[in-house]
Amino acid sequence: MAVGRFSVALSLLIMLLTALPTIAVDIESVIPAYSLGYLKIRDVPEIWDAMAASDSWRSLLSSDEISDGIENIEVFFDGIKEYIEVEPRELAGIFAQKLALVQVYADPISDVPPVLITEVYDQQSGSEMLLKIGQALAEQGEYNVQLQRETYAGVPFGLIRSKTGDFSVRYALLDNLLVVAFEQSAFEAILDVHLGRDPSLIYDPKFNRTKDKIAVEGDLSVYINLESLWSVADVSLDPELKAIFQILGITESKSFIWSVSLSEANKSQEAYLYSAGSGGLLVSLLADPKSFSSPHLVPASDADIFAVMHTGDPIRSWESIKKAIKDTVDANDYQLIESEFMEFERETGLNLQNDILAALTGEIGFYFPFSAFAGTMGNFDYLLKDGLVIFCGVRDRDKIAMSIERALSTSRISLSGWNIMAWRSMKYRL
Repeated sequence: MAVGRFSVALSLLIMLLTALPTIAVDIESVIPAYSLGYLKIRDVPEIWDAMAASDSWRSLLSSDEISDGIENIEVFFDGIKEYIEVEPRELAGIFAQKLALVQVYADPISDVPPVLITEVYDQQSGSEMLLKIGQALAEQGEYNVQLQRETYAGVPFGLIRSKTGDFSVRYALLDNLLVVAFEQSAFEAILDVHLGRDPSLIYDPKFNRTKDKIAVEGDLSVYINLESLWSVADVSLDPELKAIFQILGITESKSFIWSVSLSEANKSQEAYLYSAGSGGLLVSLLADPKSFSSPHLVPASDADIFAVMHTGDPIRSWESIKKAIKDTVDANDYQLIESEFMEFERETGLNLQNDILAALTGEIGFYFPFSAFAGTMGNFDYLLKDGLVIFCGVRDRDKIAMSIERALSTSRISLSGWNIMAWRSMKYRL
């Protein structure tokens, strides 16, 4: 097809795509209620600028695992600038005021890639940009862009595919949203919601309940439909992993949302887990929030990723864990587990409940810098060696110190590799 004929065809397609009245709708309004979840960014240009100015984000993005991917993205952006003479940030300003990656299907075996949905800030500019991109692709000669004459249920959409047939992208303008998908069934799922054939996420009670618990929507949000995930995992999970999930009560969870304000100096975050159960360990840990002592000890310069929780009474929590294990695993396996703890008590002369659990407050947590997080993408040992700090609240220092010494002196753990060190009059083991 000649470039001139191609331009006319693409112009007609974009006229069809933008012919319907434009109504401002939320991204969630076209996401199927049964979707596994999404990752949404509220303002891509603003977030990119904030990340570029952050030492922590620059440290993360400089890691080998991520920088390789960024290099590929930069090559892609260079291609955009060369062929359509538009800066990537200008492109983001048109299409990506709000952007979401939506995983429609929960089944990991299906291997269906996420659908990209972005809010078009200016539909006229967006249409012109689509035309520029299409013309550039045609002139490059590597892709065959076709005018889709047989629309899906009356909705016209564009199709970009390689001449070899191993790559294809579908896109459609739905009101003020641009939908881009690499797979037909996920694309049709979005269109079915737009047409009112299937319910959208905004009509899902558990989604609304979960989202309403977040006081302020951050720059980045992640929503996971755990109920949909468990329906698939129930038949595909390893039996031992499934038993652990049941012990923790994770399978009682219905949905989860996490929101973070990346552009703020304090990177404020909120998270909410909605569970319909009442007896799982996870529910018991989160149902009764408590105040924390550890945050004032955590250095802000190193704690890019920080989490803390309170288990309540450690002895009561331990009894809940034991009961959950007993109710889940085989009787013989439970006896083996119990015998291991009895052997530990015999070797150390410690009573797990009176000497260890009673000496703890129930507060536990961890933190590590982005640099350590980046290293884990290639090797989890990196996280353990460079930056991860795990802590727990102590009620009785003497008992805990004694318990640690005895535990490290057993035949199971050798003290030969442990040295007593001091820093500013504080002793620690290395």
